Amino acid sequence: MKKHSYYLYILFILSGACVEEVDLSEINEPTSGRLVIQGSITNEMKRHAVVLSRTNVAITYVDAEKVSGAIVEITDGAIVYELIENDTLPGLYLTTTEIAGEVGKQYTLRVEVNDTMYTATDLMEPVRPFEPKAELFELPNRVEEFDDVVEEGFYEHRFPHVRYGTSAPSKQTLFAYDSTIGALRQAIFYEFPRTGPQGFLLGFQGDNPTLIIKEGSTIFQFKSSMSTAHYLYMRAVYAETKFRGGLFDVIPGNAPSNMSNNGLGFFSASEVISRTFTVKKENLEP
Repeated sequence: MKKHSYYLYILFILSGACVEEVDLSEINEPTSGRLVIQGSITNEMKRHAVVLSRTNVAITYVDAEKVSGAIVEITDGAIVYELIENDTLPGLYLTTTEIAGEVGKQYTLRVEVNDTMYTATDLMEPVRPFEPKAELFELPNRVEEFDDVVEEGFYEHRFPHVRYGTSAPSKQTLFAYDSTIGALRQAIFYEFPRTGPQGFLLGFQGDNPTLIIKEGSTIFQFKSSMSTAHYLYMRAVYAETKFRGGLFDVIPGNAPSNMSNNGLGFFSASEVISRTFTVKKENLEP
């Protein structure tokens, strides 16, 4: 009886909580204009990108201001790679196509804007091998049982935003052709060690990445390593975006950037592996 009364008391307190009117004009006051840097280098032989922008208001209908005319370089301590700003996309800086990072090396990004130097360093950790293909279709890799969609034979595969309890952090990106829309679908999820923000092994629901697949569908899978600093940054970003709305939310704050000079964002170095495989009938059965 006492326990029942206690729960009624809690519900009474919660139901009587105050609602405060918020002035959106105050939220959308001019920002500090701090530099935001997002960039990466991988072991892939390709153009590696860095994007420079300025902080934007909380509620906006326009893109953040891009930063042009900067000097941008990536170095491993011995070789310096210069990035050139794209002619048609301001704020986007690219390496040449003949650059690939190496596992075990530490890479530093240097950005000079208006005589101010920003730096960020990350270690390229080795990525752990893929799990067996069949495990990708099993819980907790998907957040619920398969459901028929659109027409017979097609199945919806919904991933959690984050899979917790893995031995090392990583990012996974998957592509599959969806003939119901005539285009590729992309799904991205992260693997984090330990437990979720509230101390539990949770597969978070909501706007989860989804693939529409059938027997014979081809899946293109990519897995990227993450340093500890990169993992902590993405964990903080998700805590401020995907995982908000509970009674025990943490106080909002900036994600722990590796940028110097009060810059925001993160520069990462990752090893990437990939594989391609065909979906089998047994993969689609709950």
